Amino acid sequence: MENKFLKPLKILLLCILSTLLIICCSLLWPRFLYQKGITQLKLKNYTQAAAFLKKAEQVMPESISAWFARADLFRIYTNYGKTLYNLGVKDWKEQGLSITSFDILIRAKFYLEKAAIIEPQHYINAYWLTRTEQGLEKSYVWLHPGKKNPYNAGPYYQKALPLRPSGITIRYAYLKYLHYKGFKTKIPELVRDMMEIHPPSYWQLKKESFYSDDLIPHIGQGLNFALEKQILPKDALKAFSDIYAAKNNFEKAISYYQDLLNLKPSLNSSGNYIHMGGLYLKAGQYQDGFNFFQKGFLISKSSHSAITRIYKLFKQEKLFMEFLRFSTYLQENNPGNPNFNISLDMSVAKCWLDMGYPQLAKARLIKINAARPHAPAYYHLAQIAAKEKNWDHMETAIQKATRLDQDNHSYYTLFSRALVNQKKYLHAEEVATKAIQHAPKNNPWVFNNRARIRWRLKKYALAAEDWKKAFAIKPDRSDFPYRIALAHEQQGQFKKALTFIKKAIALDPDNQAYKNLQKRLDQISRGLTPKIK
Repeated sequence: MENKFLKPLKILLLCILSTLLIICCSLLWPRFLYQKGITQLKLKNYTQAAAFLKKAEQVMPESISAWFARADLFRIYTNYGKTLYNLGVKDWKEQGLSITSFDILIRAKFYLEKAAIIEPQHYINAYWLTRTEQGLEKSYVWLHPGKKNPYNAGPYYQKALPLRPSGITIRYAYLKYLHYKGFKTKIPELVRDMMEIHPPSYWQLKKESFYSDDLIPHIGQGLNFALEKQILPKDALKAFSDIYAAKNNFEKAISYYQDLLNLKPSLNSSGNYIHMGGLYLKAGQYQDGFNFFQKGFLISKSSHSAITRIYKLFKQEKLFMEFLRFSTYLQENNPGNPNFNISLDMSVAKCWLDMGYPQLAKARLIKINAARPHAPAYYHLAQIAAKEKNWDHMETAIQKATRLDQDNHSYYTLFSRALVNQKKYLHAEEVATKAIQHAPKNNPWVFNNRARIRWRLKKYALAAEDWKKAFAIKPDRSDFPYRIALAHEQQGQFKKALTFIKKAIALDPDNQAYKNLQKRLDQISRGLTPKIK
């Protein structure tokens, strides 16, 4: 009797296990594709991410997804929508607003809404759905002027905000949205809440165009609430100090910052003490400033960074003689530290330069190199030689700097200019190429530098390519398309030249040189001017 029921039970159990195994195996491929998409999304490769996530959706078995893979579907829909949003915004920024970027945002909303059906109370999905609706709302106005806008991100924000009661990211986005919509009366209350939730948000807020003194009382209320609840109290005190420093009320600024230093003193950094020293400088209490600078220096991990930062504060206040007095004070209290002495001597040399005494600066720099050759010292000696138009000394000094530090693109750039001043253009081109190799990829000036050298060598095609690279990095610089147009003109490529001079004029409509070039190119293209001037 027992065997009679045991056999069917085993069969049933085997069927169930087989079904579960089939379900698990069928989910492996879409999950693998999903992870590939997430990897590309983190790398901001939005096109590749979208392809993987779309494929993950397509291979998800319909027969089981509704019952056993709702969480998988939710993750795919949310991240696919997020990817499409970023892809649409990227296209908008790079190519300008178009129907293409608008359609991408519509697709993003479609998938985020599909995710919302599965998990209507999920904050992350609600956040990206809100941002997408806002993107559609803004772009619709430009694409369909005068028509009633069917998109409105306001209700989406109202739904998303309660899902993350302490969320600062969604509130900051909402703050900017309120400013865009002109809802100024709602901004103060939101600012107060943001300061209470996350006091460091003050630093981003003060950079906004709508930041004004009218918001300070509401900022103060929020910061006081944060202090009462012990929410990041050091950051709240730091914000209060900055508010009063901006009003030139240094007594209160110092008082709040002293409270910051007294709160968990073990957490104070070198930068905290140096900042306090800067407040005392602004207040005209120099000796107190010296004392805090000394504290900051003693606990700094890098004497060079500390001295550089301290000098910057003196320079901002134009207290050059006070810095020289402070440097003497430091040197007397820190004898026998060669690394410190080099850093201090470098700052003293910069101080003499900023005061207009290059010979005194040169003497200090020579002293540094006599003790131990130092690339920055040779760099500044080269700069002094450049001002004196002593090109031979300039070349010698900067060449030594490049030998001591072979990865600094600024040194190679100055070296190439020293060679240009001596009409050593081929060598200058080689050195300018090294500057490009060692510079960050987003630096337009190294390409501009080599382009100018190639122009002198009459390598107009190569010069144009360099200026195009510079223009791609910095598209708001009108001089770049102007130079590209000149290079194309030299090659007889007048249509291409016209294309770029129009871009230059669009950026700087009142530039007479640009207008003259466009006029000349128009004449050439119509056959009215047979020769290039």
